Amino acid sequence: MNSFTILQDIPVRVFDTKTDKTPIVLLHGYLETMEIWDSFFPLLNENFRVILFDLPGHGMSGSYDINTMSRQAAVIKAYLDKERITCIALAGHSMGGYVAQAFTLDYPDTVRSLVLIHSTPFSDSEEKKCMRELEISQIKAGKLQDVIERFMPLVYAPKNRKPFEEFIDEAIGAAMVHEPEGIIASLKGLMERPSYESLLLQLKCPLLFFFGTEDQFITLDRARYLFDAYPKANSIFLENSGHQGFIEEPKVVAEAIISLCS
Repeated sequence: MNSFTILQDIPVRVFDTKTDKTPIVLLHGYLETMEIWDSFFPLLNENFRVILFDLPGHGMSGSYDINTMSRQAAVIKAYLDKERITCIALAGHSMGGYVAQAFTLDYPDTVRSLVLIHSTPFSDSEEKKCMRELEISQIKAGKLQDVIERFMPLVYAPKNRKPFEEFIDEAIGAAMVHEPEGIIASLKGLMERPSYESLLLQLKCPLLFFFGTEDQFITLDRARYLFDAYPKANSIFLENSGHQGFIEEPKVVAEAIISLCS
């Protein structure tokens, strides 16, 4: 069920199946909303209580001046405390993976398993920060729609952009509810995030990586580096995916999550 609630002093949109199964929290990526999971989360319903959020600065949720990863993690923890949930499986896509890692760092005893879907533990490089600054300037100039329309096709493998055109159009439509100030605050939070490399090396719970062999944002070399750097992690390379494997290859992703997190 969809609901709005005040968490950490801002309104937050939440979806919660409210079953008695193991809770799993799915966190969307940059410029996305909880609707990005619509075709995927039903694959998990038999095994999990599924909880989704519009993360701060995105969708219909409120925003801070800077949406740091830890501040967003605190919003999620506030909801779990409200629901008296003490332990979760946690999965984050792209930016959502950064929030998931911040949550794991700040509330380690709450996380029973961590899933990073097309996400890394690295902080922004100087080059990436410059790109985000450019995007901020474009949004301030009233070009958020242009940013969204340019970005959404790129998360799919080139060969999948035509077959998944309906999903791309739906994601663009969902993103039109974003407030420019919220997206800018989220970009600032992305730029400020720390490295989570040592967190993952010391992680006590199971870790699952998903990489797309045609990902335009995480190169195959970078994915292979992470595979080697974290040998204890479960790493799955999706042969027919870009940056959106839970849509491009949903059954493979769902089966792996169920196997690790149930």
